[in-house]
Amino acid sequence: MEPSDELRDPQPLSTVFGWGAGVGAPLTVKLALPNLDTQVTHVSTGRTQKAAVTKNGRLLLWEVNTFLELP
Repeated sequence: MEPSDELRDPQPLSTVFGWGAGVGAPLTVKLALPNLDTQVTHVSTGRTQKAAVTKNGRLLLWEVNTFLELP
C-alpha cells in the first residue's frame, strides 16, 4: 500500500443520485446511504419518493419535502 492510500477516505460500495425538479437546470442530489458498505441492487423513483433495495434485502426510502429538498 502506498502511503498516500492510507490518507484517502474509503469509497462507498454504492452511490445513488436523485434528479429533477430544478428550475432552469436539473437538480442532482446524492442520496445518503446508511453505511459505506451498503450495496444497492435495485432503485425505483416516483415524483417525490425514491426507494432502493440493498443486497441484504433492506429497503431504503427517501422523500422530498415541500421545498424539493432531500433530508
